[in-house]
Amino acid sequence: MRAFGKYLLVVAALVAAVLAMPGTASGTVWWTRITTPSGTSFSYQFDPAKAQDTFTVKGQVSSNFSSIDVICTYTQSGIHSVVFASDVAVSNGAFTATAVYPQRDVPNCRLRAVTHGLTPSDADYLGSFTGPVLYTSAYLPHSLVGNVVFYRMRRERGDVLVQVGDAADCGVGAVDTYSLPTLTTPDPIGVQCGFMLASGNITSNSTPTASALRIDGHDAYLPGAVEDFLRETRTIPVFPTAITVSRSRAANGDDHLVERSPIDRCDNQGTGASSDTYPPTSDSCKALVSTGVSFVRVMDLIRGGHQVRVRDTFASTDGHSHAMTLQYLQSVHQPLTGDPGYAFPNHGGFAAGTGDEVVTGLGTKAASILVRSDRYAAADDPAADTLAITWSKSPSSIRFGHFGGLYGMNFALSVPAAGAAHLGFAYSEKLTTTAVKALAAAAVAEMINSPVISAPKDHAVITGKRTTVKGSVTAGANGLPTKVTVNGHAAKLTKVSSTKATYQVSFRETYGRHVLTATAYDNAGNAKSRSIHVRNVR
Repeated sequence: MRAFGKYLLVVAALVAAVLAMPGTASGTVWWTRITTPSGTSFSYQFDPAKAQDTFTVKGQVSSNFSSIDVICTYTQSGIHSVVFASDVAVSNGAFTATAVYPQRDVPNCRLRAVTHGLTPSDADYLGSFTGPVLYTSAYLPHSLVGNVVFYRMRRERGDVLVQVGDAADCGVGAVDTYSLPTLTTPDPIGVQCGFMLASGNITSNSTPTASALRIDGHDAYLPGAVEDFLRETRTIPVFPTAITVSRSRAANGDDHLVERSPIDRCDNQGTGASSDTYPPTSDSCKALVSTGVSFVRVMDLIRGGHQVRVRDTFASTDGHSHAMTLQYLQSVHQPLTGDPGYAFPNHGGFAAGTGDEVVTGLGTKAASILVRSDRYAAADDPAADTLAITWSKSPSSIRFGHFGGLYGMNFALSVPAAGAAHLGFAYSEKLTTTAVKALAAAAVAEMINSPVISAPKDHAVITGKRTTVKGSVTAGANGLPTKVTVNGHAAKLTKVSSTKATYQVSFRETYGRHVLTATAYDNAGNAKSRSIHVRNVR
């Protein structure tokens, strides 16, 4: 009997607690349910060009409501909300609202219909106000005299937010992973801008001495750098040439972007003579002329949005060969807590990336840098964010800025007179170090493609000892393979196009069963193989 009395007291306490919630009144539960958009999530394409970007929200409510607000709540150091519709009338337990998307980016958030005037800071309980998670995509081009000179794109997908932009403005802006369904994230280390070919290089004294992109010994600029650096920072009266951006989305949700632009240099006399005064001035840069090299960047937002794959191509446009030096800049956000660390290829575990540090000995092949928000934390501590930066060929060195958090990856490329030079990168981010390592490994593996063996077929029977193997290879992140071997025998490569070549090799084998392994190698030493089984008979 005493135990039963304690049970009644517990039940009474629970009832009192429920009645005390803001979502209840006099024992009557207050609830709302958004029915349109339907489902558990809602992907929305934000168009900043519209004077008012709207969509329809419908739902059902309990009998207690006379009006509601449509808000979208998210968690970042507390609960926040954005109001999409206010004081919407309720009729017969239902409402229809015209939700106005604000003219700015809104983070991953959950749509809710709430009591008019209620804000998340007032609410201890939001569970009775149900609605879908809102994922936002937005393409934000910047135009000058009718030409697009740089762009930014934001994409939310599931538990990830991706922001990318043109190569000179920011490149990979951010990739942040959220913990669903709460939509919270730890204080991330996060890339702020990555794979940038911006206006100034990183030097030992922290003062730039040249552009991060140089062609034939001259400072060179992409359109975004012209706009941001020459026009805005230096107030030089030159106008950047346009870039073109094409976008598409696959059925599985992957995004594909292609950015195309010329690369220009300063002309101080109007005669085509180069001027390399740095920083450039209105006297030293009176006009822009072509460097004879064009730029194409292909970006794919893949693996659920947790990885951004980057492929850069530099092609000759004037029939001449060109020598290029590039410093790809990475700006890394330093977290509020923890001791950040970098793990470089061939350099062991995590170490601090100190100001003005220069890192060499990175090898030649595809590899990844791992960056952690706290280098002393356990590998899969969810409070310690990890990211990976992958390259298709190793830079000659990495130089950190004077205050850390900013570093440049140094490369040298040769652009052939009738061809192109290539570089590939990837940026990966997820909640645990183990998951990030797996993404980085996949990015490394994709830098070169496996060769195709067209003859003989798998499990073929070959009469005699002479074995002839034919096949094809396709371009990877570093362009076409430079060598193909089959069981160690060098094959003859024949270029078919800029993206495909065929190969053939003949050699003698003993009678019996054999494995034929074709291996393709690119100019950085990356290799990938494919094998078949055959049998040589008399």
